[in-house]
Amino acid sequence: MRVPDITKVLFKKSPYRKLGISWLREKIIKHNDSSNLKSIHACGKHINYMSNEELIHSLQEIFIENIYKFNSNTKKPLIIDCGAHIGMSILYFKQQYPDSTVLAFEPDSNNFELLQKNIIEWSFDNVKLFQNPVWNSNDEITFQASGAMGGKISGKSENSESNIRLKAVRLSEVLDKEVDFLKIDIEGVEYEVIKDCKHKLHFVNNLFVEYHSTFEEQNKLTEILQIINDAGFKFYIKEASNIYPIPFIKKKINTSFDLQLNIFAFRDSK
Repeated sequence: MRVPDITKVLFKKSPYRKLGISWLREKIIKHNDSSNLKSIHACGKHINYMSNEELIHSLQEIFIENIYKFNSNTKKPLIIDCGAHIGMSILYFKQQYPDSTVLAFEPDSNNFELLQKNIIEWSFDNVKLFQNPVWNSNDEITFQASGAMGGKISGKSENSESNIRLKAVRLSEVLDKEVDFLKIDIEGVEYEVIKDCKHKLHFVNNLFVEYHSTFEEQNKLTEILQIINDAGFKFYIKEASNIYPIPFIKKKINTSFDLQLNIFAFRDSK
């Protein structure tokens, strides 16, 4: 009886096998303790991370679904990454365009520590990291840290363990020259930032927005789309999270948002 090659068996059933993760390794990742620092070799690099769920989610979205893939007319595109988390998007951008310049913003201190660690270990050139939230002013604001993907500008003044004061960066002032790709994933305040940037979006060739809102704020979505349209973009929308599997029944999954959408805005159909 022929004994199957165990390596082929383990890699065959994993959707992450092209990233260097076997079926067995995937199961180990999913059942690891998310409270400890871990490292895995994937996508050709060692990746430092904490949350197993967020790692798998990022690998799926970024490296399997290729949600940030874009065409550029230059080998040295300028990329602005608002909400860089632990750097998975930067790893993807640098593998697509090794000579790109990336400006990355990540205000959550736990995420930023991992982001710094990963960027140093990956030895990427022309990556500038900022531990600031992007906003519609350069004021000091209250940021609600989560130590995960859910950190956000809270607008609350009361003291708590998760609320910290940080100097914001006005994104519209950063948009002063051609930007090949602008990514905005800032957990619910994208409306305020995009509204402030509407007269600067002509500098941007490709725009990705992860939109978050409640039903009471759905007018913000229509206004964002109008701003994108007025800036000369074409756009395409995909569901980022299946919050209501049966929308008319509205039995909600555990999230503070009613809508979570990926908006892809581009200048042409390349």
